[in-house]
Amino acid sequence: MKQALWHLLSDLLTATVFLIAYAVSSDVRLSAGAGVVTGLVHAASFRLARRRSQAIKWADFGLLLTLGGATILTRDPRFMMVKPSLVHFGVAAGMFRRGWMVAYITPIARQNVPAAVIVAAGTLGRC
Repeated sequence: MKQALWHLLSDLLTATVFLIAYAVSSDVRLSAGAGVVTGLVHAASFRLARRRSQAIKWADFGLLLTLGGATILTRDPRFMMVKPSLVHFGVAAGMFRRGWMVAYITPIARQNVPAAVIVAAGTLGRC
């Protein structure tokens, strides 16, 4: 449970920083800059800690830079606000891949539960 909450907070960190900064300052450029800097620090911490990062994290980071830059250039906060939705649609699309759930199962469960059951559990949610 704790690990799932950590991943959720990690995924929503830049959007949360943007929204808080925007609520406090009402300055779109400053808020988008704060979100982008938060994303840069977050990505750098992953690299410095040499933690394995999945492709979705790098796609999220690229989306942050793109949409954050668009927000700064156009002063339109909707670019930054749409980022979490796009990332979550990407995650949902990834769940259509067979066996997606295997990476999220604990090692002890992988040893005790047959692989076919894990794959089936990940597939049943799509019915």
